[in-house]
Amino acid sequence: MPKKHTYKHIKNYIESFDNYKLLSEKYKDSKTKLRIQCPEGHVFWMKYNDFQQGHDCHLCYNKKRSGINRKNEDEVKLAVESRGYKLLSVYKNNKLKIKLLCPKGHIYYVRFDSFMQGKGCLKCYKESLPNQEIIDKLSFCESIRETKDRQIEVKCTYCGGWYIPEKGELRRRIYYIEGKTNCERRFYCSQQCKDECPIFHKKLYRKGETANKDDLYTSSEYNLWRQTVLEREEYICEYCSETANTVHHEHSQKTHPHMALDPDNGIACCQECHYKYGHKTGTECSTGKLASKVC
Repeated sequence: MPKKHTYKHIKNYIESFDNYKLLSEKYKDSKTKLRIQCPEGHVFWMKYNDFQQGHDCHLCYNKKRSGINRKNEDEVKLAVESRGYKLLSVYKNNKLKIKLLCPKGHIYYVRFDSFMQGKGCLKCYKESLPNQEIIDKLSFCESIRETKDRQIEVKCTYCGGWYIPEKGELRRRIYYIEGKTNCERRFYCSQQCKDECPIFHKKLYRKGETANKDDLYTSSEYNLWRQTVLEREEYICEYCSETANTVHHEHSQKTHPHMALDPDNGIACCQECHYKYGHKTGTECSTGKLASKVC
């Protein structure tokens, strides 16, 4: 059994380091924290074993760490102005947002590290996204076109009528397709279409319906079916050969309920291909066709 250290030994060891001082008057055991004063005058509590292993005053440690790569206001101002922006607020630290004026005169707030990573003025970004780029991103799953006056038109998910959406609607739909959000953000031309559409804000059941004994499967049965299909394909997307993280029903479970849990009816795919190929406009599983079917 190791010999227990004496208070005198502990005190001599701690105070052998420059300007450290043991303030505790007793030493009980290695599990009991001691009251110690660091060279900067900070008082902290620490176990003797931790002190032996090189642990230091947490206040001094945080102070040293905050000084690593810390920018002063002149450096921040120089970096901002090198990109044509103007600093309108005082830079304090990287956790607080700074106020900037972009080259086009828009004012916005951003953290300095985000700015250095390329996050520019959001309003400029919205205005600069070319129509053709938006069309290319959405044409595989939406009916979309450019008008003669260079406005973008899309078809309403419910009524199928053409209308001009806000830029924010287009951007949020793109975010979902790119996997940046879980909300689908489909296009609706009016609140009435949203209210009447049976799939608006619904994932499992049509409006007015709830889970009952006639459900096709339980969540555990679905998870087993999904796992079986993914393992069969070794988690490789059958469309693009990238990593697969979801499974698509080749024949819709709404129109072919008897095949809902048939592994041969499952296609392993990534999220992008799931909507690009699985729910493409005009296919059996397109939103428009499924919404008009009552089974």
